[in-house]
Amino acid sequence: MGCLWTLTGRCLFGIRLRDLNCGLKVFKLSAIRPWELQCIGPGINMEIMSQVFAAGNPVKEVGCKHRARTSGKQSGASLPVVLQGLSELAGMIAARRRFRPARKE
Repeated sequence: MGCLWTLTGRCLFGIRLRDLNCGLKVFKLSAIRPWELQCIGPGINMEIMSQVFAAGNPVKEVGCKHRARTSGKQSGASLPVVLQGLSELAGMIAARRRFRPARKE
């Protein structure tokens, strides 16, 4: 499911990352302070990175080791999480259309 989400981010927002949902992201506070993030669920990584790429900020990926889960179970593919993610994605698409500059003819 994560690969599909990463592919969606790549196609819709030009996010060029290998793993969009990796939770390890490092930013200068000044780079993200002006943003008004709307997502509170599974769309947060896509929203952050779509703004990073749209602003033309440099991005560098470095490897990190993921450890095996020791307790609990993943919930990313559960129906409520998928529905919330799709709802947040629709909001990001609408926001992008709303703030897109008009074309000069």
